Formats: sequence, structure tokens, C-alpha cells
Amino acid sequence: MRRTTSVCLVIMALVFFGLSYDNRVFPQGGKGLQPGTGVPQGPGSAKTLYFKARQNERDNPDEAIRIYRELAARFPKDEITGCGLLIMGGLLMKQEKYDEALEAFKRAETEFPDAKFGNGKMAAAGAAYTIALCLHKKGAEQEALKALDDASKKYPNATDTMGKSLKESFDEQIKKRISRRQWSKRRTFSSIG
Repeated sequence: MRRTTSVCLVIMALVFFGLSYDNRVFPQGGKGLQPGTGVPQGPGSAKTLYFKARQNERDNPDEAIRIYRELAARFPKDEITGCGLLIMGGLLMKQEKYDEALEAFKRAETEFPDAKFGNGKMAAAGAAYTIALCLHKKGAEQEALKALDDASKKYPNATDTMGKSLKESFDEQIKKRISRRQWSKRRTFSSIG
């Protein structure tokens, strides 16, 4: 049951990001491809690396993470890097590498505040809320609640691809799981004594 809930939370985060495996990212107002126009700019471009990583996410997540890291190192100022960091953080979180995931999410939020996915959703808003989820999964409940509160204040109107409020989605899931965990701890301690 616990694993199913974790999988549901990761899926919920992916729904926010609008990350089906064939989605593409196009920075708002940036140069480059629009959906259906062809191949990304040049073999060594940021977009080429991004799409290469996207193609590896499902079958070879370690390779996708490696490529996202290369993208971040080679193109630290490109807007598509912010989206790549966010996706990389999600892949790392699935692998339970929470510290590395937190680092990626924090970079996506702070270094790329204006990066947007092709669906117009802000990568920074998703990163802020997913930091709270990652902290919760790591077991840092008080930090998770603070991060959730900070994200709610900074991005109060952020929505997922279905139009549902991120604040409500993450608030409900994280707080519900924390209260269940605390209740479970109380039962364990009362049965011991």
C-alpha cells in the first residue's frame, strides 16, 4: 500500500509537469522548434541533448540522468536546462536519491524561474512543490511542511495540466501522509509500552 501511494504521488507530479514521454519542451518566446516542425537545432544543441534524454527516460533512466547532467553542465543558461533539471529530479526521486533530486529541483526553481514547458506550466512552480514532496519522502516532515507552505505562498495559483490547484493536490497528499505516519508511530509506541 505504501509503495502504491508513493507511485501515485510521483504520477501526480508527472501529471503536473505534463510529462508523457512524447511531450516536448519549447521555451516561451524562445527560438527553436514548435511542435511538428522537425529536428532540434544542431547535433550538439541544448534541445538535441534534452530530446535525447527524454527518449531514454522510460527504458534507461540512468542514461537520461547522465544526459540531463551533461545538458546542465554544457548549457547552464539555456531555459530548456531548467525543464531538464526538473525532469532529472523526478527520475532521481523515483530512484530514492533524494538529496540529488532536491539539488536538481532547487536549481530548477532558483536558476530558471521563467522556464516553461510547452504546455505553459512553469517549471519553477513544479519544482517548488516537488521539493516538498521529496523532503517528505526523505522523512524530513517539518521541512516538507515548510517547503509546502513556501511554495503555496510563492505560487498560489499554479495548476497541473488538468487545471487542479497544485497547492491543494500537494497539500492534501503530503499532510495526509504525514498524519498517517504520525498516527502509526503513536500506535507502535503504545503497543510497546
